Amino acid sequence: MARRKASATPATRRKPRARSAPKTRRAAKPRRRQPAREEASGLVWIAGGISIGLLVAAIVWLASIEKPHPAPRAKTAPAPPLPASRPPRPHRDASTASGTPIEPPKVEHKYDFYDLLPKQRVEVPDDQYRGKDKRQPLLLPETRPRSASVPASGRFILQAGSFRRAKDANRRRAQLAMMGVESHIEKVRVNDGAWHRVKIGPFKSLDEANRLRTRLASEKIQTMLVNVGK
Repeated sequence: MARRKASATPATRRKPRARSAPKTRRAAKPRRRQPAREEASGLVWIAGGISIGLLVAAIVWLASIEKPHPAPRAKTAPAPPLPASRPPRPHRDASTASGTPIEPPKVEHKYDFYDLLPKQRVEVPDDQYRGKDKRQPLLLPETRPRSASVPASGRFILQAGSFRRAKDANRRRAQLAMMGVESHIEKVRVNDGAWHRVKIGPFKSLDEANRLRTRLASEKIQTMLVNVGK
């Protein structure tokens, strides 16, 4: 029994303790490397945090910089309006450039009575007016009433108005010319001034004078029948 115990003790002593030691040493090596990895990961986080902080600080700094304002423009007073320039006269410029005068374009008259009036106008001397006034009383619608009866024989004229102004008499004469009626203007001097009478005729018969008188009345032109004798 003692031998067995002795043999047993050596057997127990012969257990490979030394072999187990290397195993423990091999297992301890990776445990020593873990702190280095943790330090590396910690440095990465620190570097990332610093870079993020710098980026945020740069953005804030750029935002805080004031943009330069443009210099205010000096207000200029509005220019005074230019006077209206007269339109150029082409006829004068063309004549001076070429040395030969250029005739202006002819304006066509809308009515033909402008040409008829100068041809139909008859000038009568004042002596003839006065002679007629002595033989025949002045028949002015402004001062004298119409005669009650007119003799059927003799020569007759129609007086289409008596005007103080010559342009009013010319206007009535132009109105008659547009209707195809020939007339003339007689200037008569009365006590209150000069009058311009528009007369038509003479007519050889009373019927002819009355027909024209009726036609003019339809155009709202009042006339007065005057007998001038034979």
